[in-house]
Amino acid sequence: MSNIEFRFSTYSGYVYALETFYQMIEEKGIAKGFVADEPIVGYRGIMIDPVRHFISLGYIKKLIVSMPISKLNVLHWHLSDDEAFVLELISHPELAISSRYSEE
Repeated sequence: MSNIEFRFSTYSGYVYALETFYQMIEEKGIAKGFVADEPIVGYRGIMIDPVRHFISLGYIKKLIVSMPISKLNVLHWHLSDDEAFVLELISHPELAISSRYSEE
C-alpha cells in the first residue's frame, strides 16, 4: 500500500497539488516517487480582451473553469478602453466616485 502526502499553505496550493496529482495519474500512472511542485512567481495569469475581439460568455466560462488545469491564478478581463469607464459596485460605491474622469 502506498502513502500519498500533500503539503500546501493556501487553498490555491491545495488545488494545484490535486491538479498535479491528477496529471501524474493520467499521464504515467503512479508507482513511486516524490514531486516538489511550487510556482516560481505568485502571479500566473491570462488576459482576455473582448473589447477588441468578441469572446462569447460560454467561452469565458470554459476558460475560467479550465484555469486551474494550467495552474493560472489571475484573470485580467479588459472591459473597456475608455478612461472614464466606471464600474459601480453596490458593496464599494466609493470606488466609482474616485475613478470618474474629470477635467479638474
